[in-house]
Amino acid sequence: MTVSSKDPNLIRLFVWHAFWGSVAAAVFTGLLLYFNVLNLWHLVTHSDIGVFAVFLLWWMLSTVFGAVQIAYAVMHIGSDET
Repeated sequence: MTVSSKDPNLIRLFVWHAFWGSVAAAVFTGLLLYFNVLNLWHLVTHSDIGVFAVFLLWWMLSTVFGAVQIAYAVMHIGSDET
């Protein structure tokens, strides 16, 4: 079995797409706070653990968005780019 130069480096692929999932989660978290969805900004700024709550929100969204990015990348590994 030979490895051609067109085969993707899977580790780099996973890390790259997980990174972009984390960036998307940060943007989404920022938009939730900016638009004050469900009065989230007030809850975060008036609580002593508000920063930790925002970190946990970003972390969980990073998990979801990163997994979606990785799944999308894996599904498109075998597709022809024409």
